[in-house]
Amino acid sequence: MWKSTTDFGEFNKALKRVAPNVRDAIDGANEKSARQMYDRVDNTVPERDGELRDTLRLTAGNTDKMEHGVAIGSETALYSIPLEFGHTTKNGVRVEGKHYWVPARTITLKSHRTRLKRALRKALKNTWRLF
Repeated sequence: MWKSTTDFGEFNKALKRVAPNVRDAIDGANEKSARQMYDRVDNTVPERDGELRDTLRLTAGNTDKMEHGVAIGSETALYSIPLEFGHTTKNGVRVEGKHYWVPARTITLKSHRTRLKRALRKALKNTWRLF
């Protein structure tokens, strides 16, 4: 059993021992949640000549860990964090943030937890039926 005091090496080894159908279920749930996050951010990101929206992309992490993610920003569009949380202009005026990332993440995280639990239960149930 993995505990919070266990190092990540043991956790990664345990992930490799997961049954293939369970891995597929987890990977599918993670990919669907990443797509959902992408769509939500794409719909809520503030327009500024489309520059920031064009940098929004799905990312594939380590396939052994079934990682999928969403990223925004680039070397030319560095203003995603000041846009989200607000900033101060050169003349000292405070500009309030236009929240687009955190609300989308909060909503997606809630649905992702439910989706992942359901996928795991379903995959494990099907695995036990094989024995």
